[in-house]
Amino acid sequence: MPFVRPTLAVLTSLLLVASLAGTAAAVGPAPMYNAPAPGDGELVSETMRIGPISLAAQGHSGWDRNMVGAVPMPTGTGGEDWIAIRGIEFDLVDDQGTSLGNDDVHFHHIAFFTPGATDPACPSRGFGHLHLASGAERTPVALPDPYAMRKPNAQSWLGNWHVMNLADEARDIYIEYEVVHQPGRTDDTTRWVEPWFLDVSGHCGNAEYDVPGDGGPDSVHVQSKTWTMPEAGIIVGTGGHLHDGGIATELRTADDDLICRSEVVYADDHHDHDGHSARSGGHHHGTTIERINPCAVHWQFEAGEELTLDSIYHNHQPEPGAMGINVTFIWWGDQHDDAEVFPDVPETHEFARHIGWAASTGVTTGYDDGTFRPTTQVSRQALVAFLYRAFAGDDGHDEHDEHDHHGHSSRHGDHNGHDHGGFSDVPADHPFADAITWAADGGLVKGYPDGTFRPDIPVSRQALVAFLHRLAGSPEPHDDHDHSGHDDHDGHHGHSSRHGDHNGHDHGGFSDVPADHPFADAITWAADGGLVEGYHDGTFRPLEPVSRQAAAAVLYRYEADRYAAELWQLYRDLFDWE
Repeated sequence: MPFVRPTLAVLTSLLLVASLAGTAAAVGPAPMYNAPAPGDGELVSETMRIGPISLAAQGHSGWDRNMVGAVPMPTGTGGEDWIAIRGIEFDLVDDQGTSLGNDDVHFHHIAFFTPGATDPACPSRGFGHLHLASGAERTPVALPDPYAMRKPNAQSWLGNWHVMNLADEARDIYIEYEVVHQPGRTDDTTRWVEPWFLDVSGHCGNAEYDVPGDGGPDSVHVQSKTWTMPEAGIIVGTGGHLHDGGIATELRTADDDLICRSEVVYADDHHDHDGHSARSGGHHHGTTIERINPCAVHWQFEAGEELTLDSIYHNHQPEPGAMGINVTFIWWGDQHDDAEVFPDVPETHEFARHIGWAASTGVTTGYDDGTFRPTTQVSRQALVAFLYRAFAGDDGHDEHDEHDHHGHSSRHGDHNGHDHGGFSDVPADHPFADAITWAADGGLVKGYPDGTFRPDIPVSRQALVAFLHRLAGSPEPHDDHDHSGHDDHDGHHGHSSRHGDHNGHDHGGFSDVPADHPFADAITWAADGGLVEGYHDGTFRPLEPVSRQAAAAVLYRYEADRYAAELWQLYRDLFDWE
């Protein structure tokens, strides 16, 4: 069920400066860092079967079977006493191995559980720990490296499956599932995950509930349940399961930040219920669920954080026996490296995680006196150096950020014989020549009409957004407006913020970013994607300077988005999804 797909949630809260100290706010999307060394061994794929399951013709006794039984699983190799599961995909097949569609046999659900084990999402669940499941949507599970689910060989699993024959003749079918595992995984090379079976019914047994169907044609019904997380961790993958009439599940934080929205796609519809939005109603044309889109998430949360799952259905007609489930894989850990904390960035600092990431990955090393100086403004040369270190794949870093150039990071030497970006104020011996030339060659920075780069001036909010927009490939904004003003130089003057929110998508909804603003496209792209938010008065304040702590947060979140996008592409190729 859980899968990976990028969402706008992985771009949210990038330009934070509002205080978070003393709050229980979610940390949010996180890039991968401080990861263990890659796991040993090639991925191994093994296909297992349950069956044959004999089904009578539709409407006759035995056409609808809800069963419990043992489920075969691979065993460890090379003396291991467990298998490290990296992925699993379910299907219904005939005795020849031919896949059966939901119009032939309805695959209501299959769920694997460990009998007698405590279910962390529902400790009162009497029959054991639910951990892998699928249904009509047949969405694969895919865990990215270095994550895996450990199943001890000595641990017996049971399955509960429910299938319905829709044909006029009896038939034998099989539940077939492909298990991808990786021999050689150890505690030193793996982040072991724990599945949480999130069920909005609250029953801790039968997960069904009834949608009353007492609303109008555009009405929706929302069933919700909240869990308190016992310790800090990262959600590695999550995805929903619903029945016909379902629109989506939404996993959210207590602050209403969206972690994952799993949308239903109907086989004869192929779009989101006539284009309705997340919670809109309206009649859907589809009658058979083709898939339920999961999410590419790497979402960090704190101990005591509350997470809420909403199950959203159309409410224009009754839907008895509805379900709203997410299987969510969690790694109980913290990527933050305490050794990288600067004396002026305690663990309670609102940007400790972002700054720790920047230090542990070599994006920044701080000043000669060991401090980070989080509120110091970032110069244009320093931000370019941060980008160079984070995204150019270069392993050479200066020992400290501060030398004699306003405390900002630097790079020495000529860059492949280029004219140092062609800027008259960036000579060959400039300490940032490599980074500036790389950024200029890649089109990230363009300088000023007089041929200068102006390396020492603070970075402005508009320039920071412009750099990231270009780094992302200059994607089009998501709105319908034609921004006639395109930037032909870089902005100037420095400070990232998130002091409120914006409404609408007219150039980010900011009153000080008109259609002909030279950075309208970049600002609108960033605002539409949740990359930036404005001030309570509806302004963006494009010329305000950016602090070092805000720059660290921006790059941290941008890298989180890039990581999620790479995961989605990897698994889309693997499972041939559109």
